[in-house]
Formats: sequence, structure tokens, C-alpha cells
Amino acid sequence: MPAFVRASCTSCVKPNGGLACTGLRCWPRFGLTPYAAGQFTTFDLPAYAEQALVGSGAFALNYDAKSITGTRSDAIVRYAW
Repeated sequence: MPAFVRASCTSCVKPNGGLACTGLRCWPRFGLTPYAAGQFTTFDLPAYAEQALVGSGAFALNYDAKSITGTRSDAIVRYAW
């Protein structure tokens, strides 16, 4: 017997992010520039729920809302003569 399913989602995926970087040519005689950067991205994932209107709800999906954050950083010394 087929099951009819009603799905509900609270909101859409909302990405947020930021980037910060800095560099200073502190040894101009040697052409060395230290450089640092950091980046983050956050995804706010919505809640999702399915409900069987007819038949068994054994395969109905249910997820809670959550946030996932990824980070990245760089630290280098650049040589430019």
C-alpha cells in the first residue's frame, strides 16, 4: 500500500562567511613579507520533517536544524625582490 507524505521545512539554507588577511613588508632590504589570512564559512541548515498521511511512517525523514562551520587559515612569508 503506497504512503502519501507531507513534508515541512522551516527555512532555507543560509550561508554566512568572512575573510581577514594582513601582510606587512617588514624586511624591505631582503624583500620578505609575512602574510596571514583566516577564513570561515557557516551554513545554517533548516529543520526538515515528513509525516505519513496514509500508511506506515517508518520511512519518514526527520532532521533537527543545525549549523556547520568550516575554517581555513594561511601563514606564509613571501619573497619579492
